[in-house]
Amino acid sequence: MQKIAYCKRHHKVYNKHISNEEVIMRNLLLKFKSKDSPYGVTRETLKALADEMDVSETMVVHLAISRFAKEVLPAYEIDDGQLTVGDINRTRKAAEPMLPKGKVINTRSLL
Repeated sequence: MQKIAYCKRHHKVYNKHISNEEVIMRNLLLKFKSKDSPYGVTRETLKALADEMDVSETMVVHLAISRFAKEVLPAYEIDDGQLTVGDINRTRKAAEPMLPKGKVINTRSLL
């Protein structure tokens, strides 16, 4: 029996359909350099890495990109920059009721 795919507006699709956008987002064409440099490697270098690590060439590429991402991308969200004098004053005013009261008996410094 042949499966029939209906038009998308009918919302009844019996065969698996992957749009061109999904295919483009999932695959990447990797073009190798003619010689190794800081900006790329040859296919032979990729094969040698895969053999040395006993993994697939695809895994070597994923590992390399993962390491590069850790090195380049921030590990935290970018903040709004330095606090203004007004921000500091508001923080001090909000913290004042929570600070200890009374005479200082003893102090120590780590420096």
